[in-house]
Amino acid sequence: TAPGGGRAVVMADERKGWYVVLIVNGPDLTYVLDDARLVGEACVHCGLCTRDQVVEIFDETETVIIKKLEELVAKLKEKDKVFVWYSGHGYGCQDGQHKGYTLLIPKAEQFGSYLSDDEGEDLGDTVNGLWLEDTLFNLLKHRTKLTVWCVVA
Repeated sequence: TAPGGGRAVVMADERKGWYVVLIVNGPDLTYVLDDARLVGEACVHCGLCTRDQVVEIFDETETVIIKKLEELVAKLKEKDKVFVWYSGHGYGCQDGQHKGYTLLIPKAEQFGSYLSDDEGEDLGDTVNGLWLEDTLFNLLKHRTKLTVWCVVA
C-alpha cells in the first residue's frame, strides 16, 4: 500500500527489466505448483513484470532447466533484475564446500522420476542435481550490474 492508503503500482518504465523465474520439480507437489503460479500472477498483477517476462520451468530435467535459464540469460541487459522462485525436490546443504547452498534435484533424465529428499541427503554431493547458487552464478558471471533474488521454499 502506498502512503496515504492508495495502491502502490510499479510504473511501466520500471518493470521492463524484471524477470520472474518459477521452478517447480515434483509432479506430486500440486500445491507447490499452485503457489508458484500464484507468485507469477501476483508479479504480473502488481506491475512488476509482464506475462512474457515470467519463465515457468515445471517438472523438468536438469538439461531443460539449464536450457531455459540460458535462454533467459541471453535476454538480460545491464541493470535487469531476476526473481527466482524454487520449490520442489532438493535440500539445503549443512556442511562442506556447499554449506548454505540449495541442491535442486530435478527429474532424473534416465528414469523420468525423482530421488527422494532422504536419498539426496544421504548421497550429498554425489546426487545428480543442480546447486542453485552455483548454476545461477555460472550462467550470470559475465553479466554486470544484475540483481538476483532467490526464494527457496
